[in-house]
Amino acid sequence: MDYKFLTTLFLIIALAINLQPVRDSFIVKGVKTSTIVILYPLQKVFKISSNILGIGGEFVFKAYYYQGYSKKLEDEVSKLKGENTLLNSLKLENEELRSVLNFRKRSGYRFSLIPAQVIGRDFKSWNSIIEIDYGQKNGAKAGLNVISKDGLVGKIIEVGPLTSKVELIISPQSSVSSMTRHKNVFGIARGGIGTDKLRMDYVAESAELSMEAQVIVSSASGSFIQGIPVGKIIAIDKNFDNVFQRITLKTATDFSSLKTVFICK
Repeated sequence: MDYKFLTTLFLIIALAINLQPVRDSFIVKGVKTSTIVILYPLQKVFKISSNILGIGGEFVFKAYYYQGYSKKLEDEVSKLKGENTLLNSLKLENEELRSVLNFRKRSGYRFSLIPAQVIGRDFKSWNSIIEIDYGQKNGAKAGLNVISKDGLVGKIIEVGPLTSKVELIISPQSSVSSMTRHKNVFGIARGGIGTDKLRMDYVAESAELSMEAQVIVSSASGSFIQGIPVGKIIAIDKNFDNVFQRITLKTATDFSSLKTVFICK
């Protein structure tokens, strides 16, 4: 094939088309019009496709960018939540420590108070026994009274090298010789009726009692220190029998949230 011939022919045709007489001829105009009609839909499709591809590409890029940015924000929020939880925990510990120190200074008790933390509570004996971080190495002995800043908790019944077990006054096996603070009405406070209640037995049928009266450890107790708060009267049943009343107490100590206790020495 003679490429020189074809090139020369193409140049001649192009020159002829661009000449004014030829360019204005019916044939050339018809060719141009037909070309525009044929190519316009393709041109429009190409333009729309280009726009879609451009927008789609931009959308994909932004989606990828914001996905990474969102992940970064989530990590920062998670980190801030962790720091906030830690700060709240430290705040609660500081408040607890401040409360412990204030109680030791202002308690008015004539015996030493040694703070200890509740570190264990068996599910089967939830209302009977707790474990504290105070053992033989600290000077723990069976029989030592344990209190909270609000009142009587119980007494140590078992001692290990580093820990001790404390029987709570709400235990079914517990009994505390008690009396009302002002009228000196005596009775025995027993556990076994809930996490925050005691039953006060052997209260004389003739004794005059009032609701909300404070009950403390009596002078007749051989196991607990006299004067420690036990609870307050919330129910009085004078018709229990012909000899005694049955009294219900709400414990001075909140055993459901017990964290810090004090060993009395």
